Amino acid sequence: MMKLLDGMKVSEGISTNLAKITGKLNLKLSIILVGKNPSSVVYVNAKKRKCNTLDIECDVVHFDNDVKEKKILEKIELLNNDRMVSGILVQLPLPSHLDTRKILDSVDIGKDVDGLNSYYLTKIFLNEEKIVPCTPKGVITLLDYYKINLYGKRICILGFSNIVGKPLAAMCINRGGTVTICNSKTKNIKEHTLRSDIIMSSVGKPKLVTKNMVSDGAIVVDIGFSKIKGKTYGDVDFNNVKEKCAYISPVPGGVGPMTIVSLIQNLILLKKLKDNF
Repeated sequence: MMKLLDGMKVSEGISTNLAKITGKLNLKLSIILVGKNPSSVVYVNAKKRKCNTLDIECDVVHFDNDVKEKKILEKIELLNNDRMVSGILVQLPLPSHLDTRKILDSVDIGKDVDGLNSYYLTKIFLNEEKIVPCTPKGVITLLDYYKINLYGKRICILGFSNIVGKPLAAMCINRGGTVTICNSKTKNIKEHTLRSDIIMSSVGKPKLVTKNMVSDGAIVVDIGFSKIKGKTYGDVDFNNVKEKCAYISPVPGGVGPMTIVSLIQNLILLKKLKDNF
């Protein structure tokens, strides 16, 4: 019988425990948002709401879509030097005229709450996880909650971004998984998904993963997020795929809430590690 990977329930339990801590730490999160990408706006609003419920000050710095890179870098420098700011998050994706890697690496590692600085990404590949990107962290936390051991599992990850796919693949390998990463150039993706025990998709293409791509008893983690005409979609054709799964995560209510609670966990960890930077 299929079981739901209920990220909403798991995140609420974690939030209850975090609420006992956050109010005592005087935390402040600064989020940099460029433009009005619908998905980005949804995520930023959700992060701000979560901060409000946990007594964390949250400041959103909103730039126009055509902002000059220098202006963003100058703002990040100010936030790096602001003792009242506990964590800085650059909401992705950024417009194409901006150098995403340069901007992410300009965030002080002592305040990089999203774990996307090259320093932290390198640590993951060295199996020295410290501050890890929030979405991969949320996925692993969700699987841990349901006691899904990755050791020896055949894992297929669709999507190879620096934000999700690549760090998630490394984290799965660190836990003993055998990982295949598929991208838009991969031939016959179905061949890879069908022989996998676990499928994780982070492409952002609605209903990319269909019933005929999933073997009986597989575990499917939907990390995709698309907002079209006000409606939210994941990467998985949930209603049909769920019939074949041992476990499956929904969208919304799966990885999304876990990503946000992982952000708060990272913020607290940065506070605790402050003297080590």
